[in-house]
Amino acid sequence: MTYYQTFVAPVPQEKLEDYFALAKQMPPIRKAPIALAVVDVRPDNARKGKVTSFPQAVMCMDGEVPAFGFMTFRDKAHWGAIMAKTMVDPAMGP
Repeated sequence: MTYYQTFVAPVPQEKLEDYFALAKQMPPIRKAPIALAVVDVRPDNARKGKVTSFPQAVMCMDGEVPAFGFMTFRDKAHWGAIMAKTMVDPAMGP
């Protein structure tokens, strides 16, 4: 069964371009051990909801927006194997 690793992170609006520049450098590192797909999503219309929403999920402060992304793997075992290799990859830095 396809396995997805997702994330949502608060990013200051004025640092959004920096965030996506860094995210653009990451796919070759993450895909090197063969992740099936890596997607980073620009938060163009992520509004705070009445009950829950992406901004609320990461407790965005004033001036922050939620950045969302996901990676796709064949299954959870595939994810585990790739993440184990990625975390010891020297390209990830300290």
